Amino acid sequence: MYSSILVLALAGLTTAQARTVPVSWEESYTEAKHNSEVQKKPLAVFVGSGASGWNQVARDGGLGMDARNLLTEQFVCLYVNTATEQGKQLAQLFDVADGTGLVLSDRTGDFVAFRQHGDLTNQELAKQLRKVGSNTRISNYPSDGSIAAAAGVATSSILNSSCPTCNGGGMVSSNMVAAPTRGRRR
Repeated sequence: MYSSILVLALAGLTTAQARTVPVSWEESYTEAKHNSEVQKKPLAVFVGSGASGWNQVARDGGLGMDARNLLTEQFVCLYVNTATEQGKQLAQLFDVADGTGLVLSDRTGDFVAFRQHGDLTNQELAKQLRKVGSNTRISNYPSDGSIAAAAGVATSSILNSSCPTCNGGGMVSSNMVAAPTRGRRR
């Protein structure tokens, strides 16, 4: 009798472990941008505070299984930790300086496809990840801005407002915000 309970308990533990999908988090914008270009995957930039602040973006108490699977398979993930000075500066350049947020780029890593200030449900997170991750269209619009000064990157335009194909799904009105003028290439 006790062995049956033990077998059931171990089976449940193994099933729970199988469902846990680890997400690989970049901490350097330079590396994340490079990996995004090489892998031809969009960037998923999570802004939070502390050792696992990416979980703060999910209102439900952490990233759900669906979101973790999508992030692992379809995105290069960058965590911006606002508990550090560099993280605060980078979050400000991503226009998410007030705490928690999410920025998803297109596949080039040059344009914002979705931006969320604050948290969202795992269902909404997975919906936006699915939408951006499944878009195979790569924009050919010129880049003219820089948001990576805090990370030491010469030029980038993830916050370029000239991309008409990038759509944030109406979740946030500031999805297509122009890059800060500071550090702009003319």
